This record gives sequence, C-alpha cells and structure tokens, in this order.
Amino acid sequence: MNIFLVSVNELIGDAVQKLICPLFTVALPDADDLPALAAYWKAHYNTAQGKGQVQNFMLAYPG
Repeated sequence: MNIFLVSVNELIGDAVQKLICPLFTVALPDADDLPALAAYWKAHYNTAQGKGQVQNFMLAYPG
C-alpha cells in the first residue's frame, strides 16, 4: 500500500472508524450458553414482533 496514493478522506475515515467502532460493539454470548445465544439472535436478527421465537431457536440450534 502506497501511503501517497491514499486520500486524506480515507485516512480520516479509517481513524474515525477505529475510534467509534469499539463504542458500539456488543460482545457475543459464549457458544455454550444457548439461552443467551437465542436471546441475542432474537434481539439482533429478529424483532420483538417477528415470528421467530427463542424456544424455536433453541430447538433448531445444531450445537
């Protein structure tokens, strides 16, 4: 990567991402904590009004 070919906007954007991303990052539950994984799935990949149910996730989980 040639630093002289990178625009100032790209450098600033990268710096801002590195500063802001940790503020909004949510840790994933442990892989062996099935109820926590199901709750995470419901909160982040489904909605409160969605058809997906935590119990169904736990039954279908292959782990």
